[in-house]
Amino acid sequence: MNDGQVVSLIHCQDLWKVYRLGDVEVQALRGLNLTIEQGEFVAIMGSSGSGKSTLLNLLGGLDRPTHGKYILGGEDVSTMSDTELSTVRNQKIGFIFQSFNLLPMLTARENAELPLRIAGTLDPARVDAVLEAVGLADRASHRPAELSGGQQQRVALARALAIRPDVLLLDEPLSNLDAKLRQEVRVEIRELQRQLGLTTVMVTHDQEEALTMADRLVVMSEGRVRQVGSQRDLYERPADRVLELLNPLQTHGADFLALQGIDLTIEAGESVAIIGRNGSGKSTLLQLVCGLSPPSAGDSRRPGRNWTARSLSIRSASTPGC
Repeated sequence: MNDGQVVSLIHCQDLWKVYRLGDVEVQALRGLNLTIEQGEFVAIMGSSGSGKSTLLNLLGGLDRPTHGKYILGGEDVSTMSDTELSTVRNQKIGFIFQSFNLLPMLTARENAELPLRIAGTLDPARVDAVLEAVGLADRASHRPAELSGGQQQRVALARALAIRPDVLLLDEPLSNLDAKLRQEVRVEIRELQRQLGLTTVMVTHDQEEALTMADRLVVMSEGRVRQVGSQRDLYERPADRVLELLNPLQTHGADFLALQGIDLTIEAGESVAIIGRNGSGKSTLLQLVCGLSPPSAGDSRRPGRNWTARSLSIRSASTPGC
């Protein structure tokens, strides 16, 4: 914030990205417009081929747009030279990838301090601080093979935070973790993001991650942004086909009973984990608890601060997708 005004850290204006494969032209991004504010956590969602990974690569300075502008902190990144782009990546952007990308011969500390060594700005106290922040101070001397999946992801987070980036980019960051670890790391990333006020952009296929972590959702399809808004905005005031893009259960086809006769009470202040296999209805139930989707039958309400469901059912279309 500046004098009460919202500060835009990222501004994309009429972004196009066109790849040529022989005589074939592939338009990965088509006139995309997007603004992300300072300190915001934004989740980008969309099916495979929607352009979300291409957009993340452009935001990270790993590629350039064919046309249009990408403004980061007031600077036009889209016109920078390779050297200038390298400086932006090393000093302003933190990355966390799906596969962690840790160097196996280095310890957790050495992996975390690597970008600082490359930039010639190694600060041992800063490395100590980020390892402490992600809960790895006592595992700093261990190599990746000696760490659990969740600990390896925390090393990747420490490495990204060590440069004190302006923006943190997450590419399916939790997809390689089991369900329990995903929940733990999800909470840790969100808490750190809030503490640091760090602008964060995450690409994910997981609606539950997006719903629980992000301030705003960006729904993409065919290289364009279809809608941007809060979770409630997208479900209560969806743009054309947005619910279909978000949730396969909403597409046209045969009816599918996503929830059937649910009875559940969640007390105020209670922490509840909803566990089940794909298609069990857990994500659908989460949307109901958050008030993002109405039931087809039954009743859900909040007497006082509690949430109660009685004989709750949802009938949607197509096949189970949550």
